[in-house]
Amino acid sequence: MPSLVLKSIPRALHTRLKQEAIRHRRSMTQESIQILEQGLGLKEVEFPAPIKGRRPLTQKFLSQAIREGRA
Repeated sequence: MPSLVLKSIPRALHTRLKQEAIRHRRSMTQESIQILEQGLGLKEVEFPAPIKGRRPLTQKFLSQAIREGRA
C-alpha cells in the first residue's frame, strides 16, 4: 500500500487533526484518509469496527493489571 509523509505541518493543524481523530475514535492516519477521501469526493473508506472485549477497561482494572505485571 502506498504511503505519504507530511512534513512541517502547522501546529494548529496538527492539533485540530488530533482532536478530530479522538472525537471520531480513529487514529490520526485513519482520520487523515477520511478527510482526504471526503475532500477529493471519493468513496468513503470503511474501517473495521473497534474490537469489544468481554469487560470494559476501567481504571481500576488497568491499575490492577499493572500491579500484577500484566502491562
